[in-house]
Amino acid sequence: MKDDGSRFGILVTKAFPREALSSKAYPVDVDDGRTIILVKPEYASVAYFGMREAAIHWFEARNALKRKEDEVEESERTFRALVTWINGDEFEETMGHIASASNAVEDTRRQLNSMRSYINTQLDKTTKFQDSVDQSLIHIKSLVTKLRYLLKCGSSNTFS
Repeated sequence: MKDDGSRFGILVTKAFPREALSSKAYPVDVDDGRTIILVKPEYASVAYFGMREAAIHWFEARNALKRKEDEVEESERTFRALVTWINGDEFEETMGHIASASNAVEDTRRQLNSMRSYINTQLDKTTKFQDSVDQSLIHIKSLVTKLRYLLKCGSSNTFS
């Protein structure tokens, strides 16, 4: 068992130790974590089946445990890297860039609002100029109409 790395073994024997609680099978734990079951010859096939199932389940459990250990190790490595990064200069530098970007966004908003206000003021002034020009054109039209009327009325008096 040591040579091939087996965890479980079966020893078929007719004689059991005195401390055995059963006359059919007796498990013996070996110092290095291995288990041997002593069985009478007539129970050897049942013991083989039981040991085979135990070995399969032990192997599956060991693999599942290994996967979990690997996951825990990966999580711990990730956590240590994160803590190192958070406590390092790069984190402070990153936070400074975030603060700068946030300030730039706020400055941009203020500038856009200022531009909007300026444009609205200029549009209002331009609209007033347009209204003034429009009023002047209306007055001019009225005066031209009066001039035509006077010219019409005056020319018929002079030429008639």
